[in-house]
Amino acid sequence: MIDPKSITPASLPSVPLGDRQDLPAIAGIYFALDSQGKVQYIGRSVNLQQRWTLHHRTNQLEEMGGIRIAYLVVDDLGLLNSVEEALIEWFDPPLNGASVIGKKLKSKRLLTNLPDRTHELLRAWADKDGMSLSAMAAHIIKVATDSEEREGRLRLDDQQEENNP
Repeated sequence: MIDPKSITPASLPSVPLGDRQDLPAIAGIYFALDSQGKVQYIGRSVNLQQRWTLHHRTNQLEEMGGIRIAYLVVDDLGLLNSVEEALIEWFDPPLNGASVIGKKLKSKRLLTNLPDRTHELLRAWADKDGMSLSAMAAHIIKVATDSEEREGRLRLDDQQEENNP
């Protein structure tokens, strides 16, 4: 496993977002870096070039301007998920877990401990659906809270409602 503190994304090989077809067809972790070199998004893929042909963040990143896609080669595919999760936790990119549509999603980070079996099952589910562990956990929590709210079993008071549109 790598130490996230030892990674400097701006010094990794990279291509401008507009030249993403020039990314290598290798497995690795990718970093969307803004014009100041700040990490805006982190992801993983078994084929970086293919992943970026139709990436769900392309339009959002193009609007930011000056984006480069840097990458870190990960030869051991079994490490892709854990390396990605460690790097997301360390760099805390603003677009990981944010809404893909034009508006920004107000979000809060939640750090929790899970029983080993639950963690293993959640990781297997995330892998099956091609999601990071944190994205899968956020998705499950959102689906559950939306359902409770729809059924009338969960409601924010008026002041909370104004602060969380």
